[in-house]
This record gives sequence, C-alpha cells and structure tokens, in this order.
Amino acid sequence: MAEEQQIPLAIAGVSHHTANVAAIEAFRFGGEQEFLLEAAGHFSGALLLQTCNRVEIIVEGDLDSLKSFLGKRGREDFLYTTGSGRSGTCLPSRPVLIR
Repeated sequence: MAEEQQIPLAIAGVSHHTANVAAIEAFRFGGEQEFLLEAAGHFSGALLLQTCNRVEIIVEGDLDSLKSFLGKRGREDFLYTTGSGRSGTCLPSRPVLIR
C-alpha cells in the first residue's frame, strides 16, 4: 500500500465567537475574486469562506506564509491554526469562493 502524503494546511479565521459584528465586517474581503487570484499566486490551494458570522481562509501552505500574506493586506488579528491533511482530500487546485 502506498504511503499517504501529508499536505500542510494553515487556517486563519474570525467568527461571532471571537469578535463582534463590526470586527467581522472589517475583516471581510470585498474583492473576493481578486483575493483568491492573489492567493493562487502564493499557495497551491486556497479557500475563502465568508458568511454572516465568520470569515475563514484555508490554504495549502505554512502558517508564517499565510500570516505574511494576510498582513500585507491589512489583516493581522485573525485566529490562526495549522495542521495537515491527506493528499487528494484537501483543497481544490483552483481558488474557491464559498458564500
């Protein structure tokens, strides 16, 4: 049996559990498609999830790269986490926007 490859994942997010509505609105990315195209230039996979009560960015990559990427876009107060996933079950190869 082939050995499973682990893919590094980094996640940044803010939700109604960690911030008030005004703070969540301030974190939103108005130019969603533009954000995802920029993310595609930095990460192998990227997902942007924005709902009425949370904003999350999940990338195939390391945490420091995600922090740097978001910091350059004025987003520095997200909650961050990192981990890994199995190859073939992670992020789409093209950026995705979920509303």
